[in-house]
Amino acid sequence: VTISSTGVAITPNGSTKVVWTSANTSTCSFTLGEDGGDWTKQRSLSGQYITLPLTKSTIYNISCSNITGYTVTGSVTVPKTVN
Repeated sequence: VTISSTGVAITPNGSTKVVWTSANTSTCSFTLGEDGGDWTKQRSLSGQYITLPLTKSTIYNISCSNITGYTVTGSVTVPKTVN
């Protein structure tokens, strides 16, 4: 599983986009990094997530599992996009 972000604000209030992809997995969910906001939800196996406005660097984590229970994880640190 891969997760990444440019850290560039895509809205005037400072939200940024996190993108992830996974292969050979059946379920993905996200866990809080530091102040991960509402990131703790089950997600599709690939896609994008628009963050809340970030006032400090924030870690987003993803965990994907396949049908046999094997789990892979990844994380990305998104820099703050507003002062």
